[in-house]
Amino acid sequence: MDKKRLTTVRFDGPQYAELELAAKDRGMSVSALVRTCVEEFLRSEGRAAELIEFEARMAASLERFGKGVNQANNDVQLLIAIVDQACQFLFFATPEVVDKSSAQIVGNRRYKEFVEALKNSFSTRNKKSEFSTKLNEQPN
Repeated sequence: MDKKRLTTVRFDGPQYAELELAAKDRGMSVSALVRTCVEEFLRSEGRAAELIEFEARMAASLERFGKGVNQANNDVQLLIAIVDQACQFLFFATPEVVDKSSAQIVGNRRYKEFVEALKNSFSTRNKKSEFSTKLNEQPN
């Protein structure tokens, strides 16, 4: 057993009376009650430090996760733009007819049909995707 050290703590009359009553209710001495309170206080301080460390680690993890989500969102937007440009090129560069003005009309029609089909595939969920909403806002 560790050797206990003696420490003097002074309480005013009403505080000491409350300590005596609390110690009596618990069936212990005032000294034992004070030791118990100090132990609990030190334990709670340790838990508070652990919680602060945990919150810091969690915040860092969430920040990294948010950056990853933003990067994924940027990648998706880039892919959508690439597909859009490729489709426009395909529809305008491979006309169904030889006449250039007719090819423009056919290309526009094919592109609108493609965009509509793409929009429909994105809008099958309860909430329309952001891409679908942007397509609805484009002028015809």
